[in-house]
Amino acid sequence: MLKKIVITLLGILSTSTSTANIANVPTDYIHDGRPLPPVYFASTEYNDELYGILKGEAAFENVDNNVGTLPIGIIALVSKKRNADASSFATMMLSASTLGLTPIVGGDQVAVRYLVTVQGEVIAEYEYKLEGLDATNLYASQHTKLDEEDRQFITASIQNLLIDLNKEPSVQDIFNEYYLYFDEEL
Repeated sequence: MLKKIVITLLGILSTSTSTANIANVPTDYIHDGRPLPPVYFASTEYNDELYGILKGEAAFENVDNNVGTLPIGIIALVSKKRNADASSFATMMLSASTLGLTPIVGGDQVAVRYLVTVQGEVIAEYEYKLEGLDATNLYASQHTKLDEEDRQFITASIQNLLIDLNKEPSVQDIFNEYYLYFDEEL
């Protein structure tokens, strides 16, 4: 099964799109410098696992998933959807006409969108997508259920987020401004 990752940088930041093979995903982010200020983290899926990965990073030693009143937050929105295109419709009709003997072939997409917020306002969005081709049975298909490959992609997206956060000047400015006012508390 051929899978690709589409990485899109959205929001008030400059927009860029790139496509990479899943084997070329950055796997190790090395943080140099002081840790980032306290950040609230929440996720719609795999919250504890993603939180544990972030907490293990030197940059995010001050991350917290219980204190929702921190001024800076990162929210991870995870979704999985079936691509609605002509090939999916055609194979669904063929499958229905054969009473489910012919599989439904279509694409699916797992997306992780990270929202970086300051006082509830979104200052940056990073979205990472995994697109694939899937063949399922008409009666046993669970198109929106996340599987192990999806979980691995979602947890690996943390590395991309760390790299993107480090490269973005507007996000770094917010972190530095926090240290300007609250440096002695850390």
